[in-house]
Amino acid sequence: MALTTQPLARADLADRLALSLFRRGSVQDALVLCEQALALLATNFSADGVRMRVQIERTRIRALLALSRFEEARQICQRALDLVKPVALLMPGLADYVRAYALLVLGYIPRFQGRNQEARQQLLKCVKHARAANLREVEADALIYLSAVQRDLGDFAGAEANVRQALIVAQTIENDFQAANILHFMSVISYYQDDLTSAHTRSQQAMALKHWH
Repeated sequence: MALTTQPLARADLADRLALSLFRRGSVQDALVLCEQALALLATNFSADGVRMRVQIERTRIRALLALSRFEEARQICQRALDLVKPVALLMPGLADYVRAYALLVLGYIPRFQGRNQEARQQLLKCVKHARAANLREVEADALIYLSAVQRDLGDFAGAEANVRQALIVAQTIENDFQAANILHFMSVISYYQDDLTSAHTRSQQAMALKHWH
């Protein structure tokens, strides 16, 4: 960061460092870095600047969720949805990009709090916008959460269909870590339906992927 004075480059580096700190458990430090990075972009309203802001806000929201500061995370996402409305017709790609990330969180929070019908509505919209923006990892995450919601609502067929689609997405983008987590979740769905053979097979497949990497 000391080697460049470009705000966009400094913000990108700050976000990378914040994400690294988050993954190492230094959540509060990550949050501080995100806020510093966002300050660097305060007057940058270019498409690249907006995308970088969304990227940083995503890391910031992950930190807020880890700290159980759900209302702050929800407000950030709702504000993002409100701000993108005026430019949606002029820049539909950017609008889909912002909406996909925001709706993923707005689906995750009610899912975590047991409001499954609300979560289902938000996640269905998230899948739509993630596909439009070609955000495959976001699409897979939304499908996993949606599958979990359907499982809790007793819709095992819907849960199975969506988690299979999530696995296809993860395999297509060669994200083996995500694929392993999806296979683990698929084993849970099988277990809930008393299909122990399938549950065991899927667990073994998940373990094989994780051990391979």
